[in-house]
Amino acid sequence: MNESPACAGLFDETVYNDKLGLFGYNKIMKTPQFYVLVIATLTLGMVACTPAEEDIHPKRRSSRSENLKRYVPKAQELRAQVQSRGKSIVNGPLLHSEQLESYISKMPETDISTFLKEHQRQLTESVRAVAAKQAATNTAKRLDEIRDEVISAAESADSPQNLAVQLKQFADQYRQALNTLAENVQQETWTVPTAEQSRAAHEELQISGEDFLTQLEDSFGNLCAQKARPVLAKAGDDYWLALSSIKQPEELQQALEKTGREADESLRETIKKYGDPKVSLTEQDIATLRAKLIEGHHAVEQQLEKLYGKQAVLKSRELFEPYLSGVDAVLKTEGRLSEKSAKLDELGNDYRQQVTALQVALNDELEKKISALGVAE
Repeated sequence: MNESPACAGLFDETVYNDKLGLFGYNKIMKTPQFYVLVIATLTLGMVACTPAEEDIHPKRRSSRSENLKRYVPKAQELRAQVQSRGKSIVNGPLLHSEQLESYISKMPETDISTFLKEHQRQLTESVRAVAAKQAATNTAKRLDEIRDEVISAAESADSPQNLAVQLKQFADQYRQALNTLAENVQQETWTVPTAEQSRAAHEELQISGEDFLTQLEDSFGNLCAQKARPVLAKAGDDYWLALSSIKQPEELQQALEKTGREADESLRETIKKYGDPKVSLTEQDIATLRAKLIEGHHAVEQQLEKLYGKQAVLKSRELFEPYLSGVDAVLKTEGRLSEKSAKLDELGNDYRQQVTALQVALNDELEKKISALGVAE
């Protein structure tokens, strides 16, 4: 082995001869202190001059380095597992109530404007029928008068020529009466009801409004129908005011359309806030939702196996089976969105609590095993 530079000249006889002289050197050699000094110096020199194991064998690492390299990642993995075991694997229902919203049964068109237009159409037909009946009555009365005048003229005519002139006049009057009847039938003013007709229309609107609310309740629930009642009542009042105050057909039509638009907007907001529609699920829909639930539990099993082993997976399946059966029953039973959502959330929360309890029990088992071995992770 090559002499380390730190040891060079340590026992160079020339140095001692120069400083102490040969006599001094020989004298020191004979003292006990000298031998002690030599031994200490040799020991220090060997320590200082011996290179590290890695320098002698670069490819051979120390056992401490190998242990660190081997066990540090394992310790980090164990630490991460300990942290993961302290967190709940299931944080909520595996099948959320929001997933049912895409399966809401399609609702019929429900708006107040259509309801008002249909009522207005019926009112217009009623007004026209009354006007036509009145016009026909007036025309028939006039024709009867013309007939009586013809008979009287025929009896009192002093010559055939004079009678012919009078008959022609009566014929013109008869034809004019028929033309007036035809013109009245085509008049737009027939679409404007009288005060008595508008009051009757308002009463009919209130009666038919109850039917509208019944249909709304069937589609969106009782609460929504009750919240929509004031909206429908205001639309009826606005409708009645328009009928009783506006006499021009075009302006009346515009007012009624405006009333319908405002009522529709209010009704949409009411349905959005209070609507509780029915949920209609086919066999395919149920199968799809069931598959999503099973997929969610499969992810839970993977986490349990990673943290606790396969035995934990088997225990979790005992908890999942009642959850799956309960969800199947909810999906197959007719009901509204709120009812089904509440039941799904209840089942999901029970499942979450049971899996969390399972984690706690598994953590306790691991702690006991570690304590028994006298090893702390």
